[in-house]
Amino acid sequence: MEWPLLSSLDDSDRQEFLALGRRRTFARNEVVCHAGDLADSLHLIMSGRLGVYVSLASGDSAMVNVLTPGAYFGELALLRADSERTATIRTLEAAETLAIRATAFHQLCRESPSVERALTVVLADRVDQLSRRLLEVTYVGFDRRLYRRLLELAQSYGDGRGD
Repeated sequence: MEWPLLSSLDDSDRQEFLALGRRRTFARNEVVCHAGDLADSLHLIMSGRLGVYVSLASGDSAMVNVLTPGAYFGELALLRADSERTATIRTLEAAETLAIRATAFHQLCRESPSVERALTVVLADRVDQLSRRLLEVTYVGFDRRLYRRLLELAQSYGDGRGD
């Protein structure tokens, strides 16, 4: 499995990083973590699709993203002490992740500073992605945004044949 998150690491550092992980399996519709839970690990998605849910002021929740194999969540847990999950993550189908605990990550960073630099690049990418989404919500009409999200979902659930 290839993760863009790890693309800037050399093979040795990538293998050391992955060796820190513990495989976790989840059934369909299982909650991986709740918003407000202690954030103590990063998850690399190995298989399945997961929904990212946030709570609204009305008390309802909204799915704001679908994560697919190769994606990740929980990167802030690696940087902030005593941080909390900012969203609820629920599986949309059976899924497997590789969980990297923050304590193990910090030890690896002391031994291999390039690992921490790789996380900085990932966070910059995440800020860029969120900035683009904010601009889209502000300046792009609803119909076009809906079309884009439907296209993303179709690509996520497609069979790769391009049909």
